[in-house]
Amino acid sequence: VKPHDIIKNKIVILRTLRYQNHFINYKFLENYKDLLFVGTKNEYEDLQKDVKNLEFHDCKDFLEMAMIMKSSKFFIGNSSIGHALAEGIKVPRLLEASPLFPAAQPHGKNAYDFYYQIHFKKFFKKLYENY
Repeated sequence: VKPHDIIKNKIVILRTLRYQNHFINYKFLENYKDLLFVGTKNEYEDLQKDVKNLEFHDCKDFLEMAMIMKSSKFFIGNSSIGHALAEGIKVPRLLEASPLFPAAQPHGKNAYDFYYQIHFKKFFKKLYENY
């Protein structure tokens, strides 16, 4: 996958309505810039309740989504096509792991999962400062 021609250096997020971890809150992300949501419009609207400065991009297909991820700072998401793409192209990534359905796991360098808020913030900071 080649990097996207226009969209670059974003923190890319795809949090589906399924497999959400209810121990996790994304509100602290309001303190950061360049947050881009690439899921569905209703998923975006759900997360934007907590992250007011979240931007939305309606990807034309999964290839464009992967290209955006490839040119991003890093990816955050729960178990979804987004995480599968990020895992496949090995971009730095954070997986919001679901305690009710722990079916996805990150593998390799710069890949982390989190079940609790303290770990989400810790790994976010690590990737944010390094990329």
